[in-house]
Amino acid sequence: MSKRFFILILFTFFLLGISSFSSANQTENIYIEMGTGHLVNQEYLKAAESFSKAIEVNPNSSKTYSARATAYNNLGKELQAIADCTKALQLDQNNAEAYFIRGSIYLNNEDYSRALLDLNKAINLNINNNNAYFFRGLIYYQQKDYQNALNDYNKALELYPNDADVYYNRGLIYYNQRQEQKAIADFTEVINLNSNFAPPYYYIGTCYYYQGKYQEAIAEFTKAIELDPNYADPYLGRGLAYRQQGQYQAAISDYTMAIELDPTNPTAYRGRAMAYEKTDDKAAARKDLLMAVMFK
Repeated sequence: MSKRFFILILFTFFLLGISSFSSANQTENIYIEMGTGHLVNQEYLKAAESFSKAIEVNPNSSKTYSARATAYNNLGKELQAIADCTKALQLDQNNAEAYFIRGSIYLNNEDYSRALLDLNKAINLNINNNNAYFFRGLIYYQQKDYQNALNDYNKALELYPNDADVYYNRGLIYYNQRQEQKAIADFTEVINLNSNFAPPYYYIGTCYYYQGKYQEAIAEFTKAIELDPNYADPYLGRGLAYRQQGQYQAAISDYTMAIELDPTNPTAYRGRAMAYEKTDDKAAARKDLLMAVMFK
């Protein structure tokens, strides 16, 4: 999960709760509104400062601590963000946002056990938080609990059907389970929502390769390469497909590109060696096989 995506999720989640975030104290409300405005403008340091002033006026507002946690996290101050979430929960144990934010930070740091505890609580308190289901699904995926991951991804899509990240991650499960048609369907949805993202084309191409549809696979790998010429995997995949079709020089060219981009990939050396064998270049084949063994 990229940091940029993580920050966007927290920011969006916070804005969704803004409407109920107010106080009877006029001075406190001014600082809260200022902090909210700074968050909208991605002025996170100013947002943290404004929420700190609101906390000085009223140190017992759980939601203000949650808000400052959002600002701190966007500043990369994860420890301060966690501390604010913990304080928010001391003030209000039913603060779903605080559990979600803290759980998301734990997830971002691969502390899956604590992340799972917090996200479970966030979901129990707000069963309509699609992002919490998605993040919990990511944890289950890392734990290789694919059925629970699928259940959470399905719930996330039920709540928000246009989430490309959920389709992508669900597609990865289907891909790893060799359910090619379901994987293709999910990766196609990702492309419909974001056509400039190269990996879905690569995975669709690989699914076609598994199905023996080599020409279709080549077309998808080519799209991935066009979008990201520095992405090694599609060159490797297209090289495999060319070799299956007997286009050995094209395969050698793609394997070579894959090796340039990923010089320690044994599969690329092994594939190029097999292509060299078909062109009777025994010396080059032998050299590549030695490299494949070295990097195995």
